[in-house]
Amino acid sequence: MIQDEKPLKLLVAESDTDQGQSLCAVLKQLGYDPLPAQNGAEVMILVTQHPDIALLLLYKNLPGVDAITLLKKLRQQQNNIPAVILSDTSGKAEIIEAVSSGASDFIVKPYQIGRLMLKINTILERCQDQLQERMQPTGLDLECSADLVLLDISATGCAFKSSFPMQENSYLLLESNDITSKLQVAENTSFPIRIANCTQQGKGWKIGAQFVGLCPTIKEKLAAACQSHKGFTFK
Repeated sequence: MIQDEKPLKLLVAESDTDQGQSLCAVLKQLGYDPLPAQNGAEVMILVTQHPDIALLLLYKNLPGVDAITLLKKLRQQQNNIPAVILSDTSGKAEIIEAVSSGASDFIVKPYQIGRLMLKINTILERCQDQLQERMQPTGLDLECSADLVLLDISATGCAFKSSFPMQENSYLLLESNDITSKLQVAENTSFPIRIANCTQQGKGWKIGAQFVGLCPTIKEKLAAACQSHKGFTFK
């Protein structure tokens, strides 16, 4: 493991809860900071929340969005986090597809934990300079939505004005006191969204976004509030 002030974050995307928890437990014992995910949407949210993730461990057949498609999306967004694909099968075509999509390595399940750790350490050592560059502050924290003005909201998405442009199909967490007060939920509640479109208007941009990965309680509150048309007019 590369020595650093903080444990390196490794994202573990595994649809099998038991296998995911077991791998996270091993990684934690070895001094890493594992971040669990069970589907592609959760991976995209965590990648947005934690730009300092050092490595992705992606089960190939994730529900919703499979690991190969997910990896292609990340690479299209210029996201170069190294990734290892975990697969139940080992066909030559699968390995070629994974590597050509941006995977750093490919390992077949069930795997020996020692072999997996060897691959992880090799990749982390090779990508150490790249990781340090990505961990430099960008000066922009999208979770702090002070520059965003909410325009409209529905049960599936929202529209807002922004002082800066946002890349389509990127993911971020929207924090809005307007939404939390109207839904009567905790003020620190975040709403994961995917940017659907971005149009320049004057000196700012109008952003259309879709909600992703909302918990069932928030979904119900949002749907009920939108259906009753109460309190969702913004200035």
